[in-house]
Amino acid sequence: MITLLLALAVIFALFFIYLGIKAATNLKLCTLCAAVSSTWVFLIVLQLLGKDVPAYLVTLLVGQSTLGIFYAIQKVRNIEFFQLPIYFTITTTAYALIATVFEQTMQYSSIATFLASTWALFAIVHIYRKSRHFRTIVKRITECCRRN
Repeated sequence: MITLLLALAVIFALFFIYLGIKAATNLKLCTLCAAVSSTWVFLIVLQLLGKDVPAYLVTLLVGQSTLGIFYAIQKVRNIEFFQLPIYFTITTTAYALIATVFEQTMQYSSIATFLASTWALFAIVHIYRKSRHFRTIVKRITECCRRN
């Protein structure tokens, strides 16, 4: 069985391998992100090949990657207002991947409806963001995660 210790050892080794690749190629790469992502991809491949891989371990690593993706998007785009629907979309994508690999059922239509509704609601509020009725809520949403 694949254990947390083995996953951590793989991440450790890959971290230093990617660090060397980054230095040699001048590649813009988060070595920790690459190591974690490579590890869960490797674990998914092992699962698909019939090895006993704990779903919770893959889920933990994929969860770390989803947050890393979210932070990377925040760095390159001003997404303050849309961060909740973006986060929901990334999380849903990750969940769909995990559910597929570990043969779990997923209510695709209900989740798609929820995601579309969330995006539509945020789009409507964004369109009317300067009106006095929406100004306060837009400000609160935009500032929800700012550090003072």
